[in-house]
Amino acid sequence: MTFHSTEDKSPAISPDGKKVAFVSHRGDPRGDIYILDLQNTDDPVPVVQGKDEDMDPAWSADQEFIFYASRATQVSIYKKKLTSGEKLLVLKEGGINLSTSTDGQYLAFVTGDTHSDLKVLNLKSNSLIDVSKGPEIDVSPAWSNDLLFFARYSDDTNLDGQLSIDDNPNIWKLVFNAGRPEKLRQLTDSSSYDFSPQPGANDTLLFASHRKGSVDIWQLPQSGRIAIAKDSSTSLKKIEDVCSEATYLCSMALANHIYQFPNATGLTETRYRLAVLKLELKHSDSARKIFNQILDTHLDNKKIAGLSEIQILLLDTKNAPLKINTLDTIVKKYSGFARVEARGFLEKGKLSLVNKAPDQALKYFQKVVGNYPQQRSLAAEAAFLQSRVYALVGNREKLVQSFVQVVREFSDVPKWKQEAIKAILHLHEKQLTLEKKVSSLQVLTQTYKDIPQLAAAIQNRIGALYHNANENLLAKEAYKTTAKTYKQNESFQARLALARIYAEEDNFDESLSIYRKISDEPKAIETYLNEAREGQIKKTLDKGNWELRVGEVKLAFKTFLKLIEFSPDTVEAHRGYLKAASALKKSADGVRFYKKRVETRPDSPAELYAMGLAYTYLSPPALDEAEKEIGKALTQNSQQVFFHQTLGWIYEQKERQQSGYLEKALHEYKIALALNDETENPRNEADLLLNLGNGHYSLNNPLSARHYYQKREEAGLEFLNAEPETLYRQRYGEASFKVGDAVNAVKQFRYAMDLVEKKNEPARMAELHDRIALAYQEKEDYELAVKHFSASLELNRQTGNQSSLSKALRNIANNIYSQNRLQPDSGKMSRALNYYFEAIDKLDKYGVADKKKKSSALFEVNIEAGISDDVSGAAYGFDKIGEQKLIFHYIGKIYGDFGDNQKAIDYFQKKLKLIPEGLDIEKNIPVLLEKTLLLNQLGKFYFQSGETRRSLEYFKDSFSLARKLDNRNG
Repeated sequence: MTFHSTEDKSPAISPDGKKVAFVSHRGDPRGDIYILDLQNTDDPVPVVQGKDEDMDPAWSADQEFIFYASRATQVSIYKKKLTSGEKLLVLKEGGINLSTSTDGQYLAFVTGDTHSDLKVLNLKSNSLIDVSKGPEIDVSPAWSNDLLFFARYSDDTNLDGQLSIDDNPNIWKLVFNAGRPEKLRQLTDSSSYDFSPQPGANDTLLFASHRKGSVDIWQLPQSGRIAIAKDSSTSLKKIEDVCSEATYLCSMALANHIYQFPNATGLTETRYRLAVLKLELKHSDSARKIFNQILDTHLDNKKIAGLSEIQILLLDTKNAPLKINTLDTIVKKYSGFARVEARGFLEKGKLSLVNKAPDQALKYFQKVVGNYPQQRSLAAEAAFLQSRVYALVGNREKLVQSFVQVVREFSDVPKWKQEAIKAILHLHEKQLTLEKKVSSLQVLTQTYKDIPQLAAAIQNRIGALYHNANENLLAKEAYKTTAKTYKQNESFQARLALARIYAEEDNFDESLSIYRKISDEPKAIETYLNEAREGQIKKTLDKGNWELRVGEVKLAFKTFLKLIEFSPDTVEAHRGYLKAASALKKSADGVRFYKKRVETRPDSPAELYAMGLAYTYLSPPALDEAEKEIGKALTQNSQQVFFHQTLGWIYEQKERQQSGYLEKALHEYKIALALNDETENPRNEADLLLNLGNGHYSLNNPLSARHYYQKREEAGLEFLNAEPETLYRQRYGEASFKVGDAVNAVKQFRYAMDLVEKKNEPARMAELHDRIALAYQEKEDYELAVKHFSASLELNRQTGNQSSLSKALRNIANNIYSQNRLQPDSGKMSRALNYYFEAIDKLDKYGVADKKKKSSALFEVNIEAGISDDVSGAAYGFDKIGEQKLIFHYIGKIYGDFGDNQKAIDYFQKKLKLIPEGLDIEKNIPVLLEKTLLLNQLGKFYFQSGETRRSLEYFKDSFSLARKLDNRNG
């Protein structure tokens, strides 16, 4: 839309969508404001110009004014009337990031200082409303009716001790009601860098987000990542759904509950939970602020107030004895509140350990365990911490007993039970050999047979040790013992471990049988039911894919069909089914199969996608129908990786019929890459990176191609067959060469060469030697360049590829010449001449190699020639006349270097004759510039030969042509 050597930024589209205001540095390095009419092709018009820095334009609702910020000694806000050009001061102490409300009544902006505050100016009353006052950093406000969206830096996500724009911002909104900001809500969490919110269509929000190394545009409902709850109880349920771990998403859910339900029952407990979560996320300042809020507003809740006082004490004071004395005061102050008392004594025990007073510490821990057994998590922690005392004094027997006590008495507190079990296993696994470790643990299973949970966990550990040592037979026996002897938790864990081992051994039937039995058990714990169901789906997919790989296509067909019946929304099941159907020549049946399924489930995104995918398997693929069905699937679910991935493939095929689709393919692949979970599906991640690299290669974007090819290499996954890897290595080498990385180019070409040599393909070997030689030539390693050009020459001779001989001979000669041009060696220069003369002979006999590309796989690959002509014409190879001119030029230079001016003149004259007379100046500038230089060169050689009059004629001709070309150097 704009094109200029300086920066254009901060676009603001007019309310009617016909114009865009923006900041440009084309006339002022500090920035002026221009308007571009989107309805015509006229140049942008400057509307604000001056000596100050002008920035952040925003349109008035009636489009009569442009609001903007201007910085001189301070930032002020002005408006410019577009019809008259009148400039009016709106706010002297203003700000940046301007945004006008939809009704034109309000102007939002941020102060833009160290802790940028959000403010709103009432344009009718000229009153200023403070929306925020730090310590958060607010930026980028954007209106949508009465909603105001903005980005906020609220968490020190890089943990450097200060809040700054280096931390991850998130998106927020508030409702502006009759000039009052209310209903503050966080829409995205601090796990990613989310910024620049803009309202979208149909109550959606668009924003930019930096994830997985790139910035993409994302869309959300205006309610945010977590839907707005209708009441407090529903909100609390949503909190439990997302708060299984300490995450920023959980933090957002808790905070939004507090914002939405400020008078809800249990709000004090929710605030305390949020503060403790902030501590777990290592945001102690945020935690301290919330604890203080509790003390300021919720003193009536003595339990939470007491716990908050303890937390603040632990955060604020480093002096351990002072902390212990203060804890005594707090315990007395909140006497009768068991939770506060237990927490106080527990912390006194920890501080006593810091003070190196183990006897005192043990007393406090025992007090918590003995006097406050109902405070389960605190009592369990105290029981566990007794072990620290016994470890300090070296009492191993009591150390073990302290861990056993936790498992025996606090099996209902998972965190400390698991910690105790891990500690027991660690103590008994210090032997050097597997046999001795297992023997020690087997004794323990008998010692603690009266504590089934501990004995079963030890038996499972024996299974894990055997499995880690690749002793699968013994591992399975160990897990079977657990499954047969014990119940519930450990038994489920053992059976799931067995299922995983069977799957590793490709015994998918046995693996799936275990998963199915767990799924069918009425008493199975929900966690294990979910894990069993997920395991059954994953292992069925593994089974089907394995059957495809080993050629058992009919079995794979049945496996995927069963999985579709079990889990019809599993997209990978439909992909596997159609792949198997294609291998069985049943693609048309696949289309009929899904037409029936879509009739019964017309709103299922998985079925719609499968219908579209089925069309791609027809011969030829029904691309328009496929695109239509997958488009329907995307309207139902835009976040499914394979929907975008397959749509990218469809556009890639359409590129073969009509240009302009490859960019759309890359767009879909980029979305798929952003959505793909690389930990769950690393193979698909690698495939997407390869697709993106290939797409950019085909568009001749070597920098982007190299980026994605490098990411594909970093993925570390082996290719499943050699041909795609050969093509990848070759293209990666070409892209590296084009961006100036000759070292990696050689490396990748050599990888490709290794693969091609195994298949004994001399034509491709010749091509790769040629490319390796070009990379060495670029590095000015002429000796190695000659070696590989010579290998290419020999292979071309063996394969009868006569048309490539001339170029190879010329390249050998060029490198011999370049190697010796500073210290000319008559023998080597004569050798170069011989190669040039032979090149001329081959050129006359066989002409040059055809530059047409030969189709290979999904993309076009150049089989015959060197690297494409946009990098170096000499590298790719010219037409016949171009080759002749190049050869005559170098022969002339060699004779000139040896002082044989007449022969130099002869060959430069031959080159001159190949340039046509009467060429149009405007249309042939490169050729005529070449002629200008050539005439000047001939003038020089005639002068050196003593033919002054002839030399003057050539100099005059060169001068005349240079003037016509307006070439001052010439």
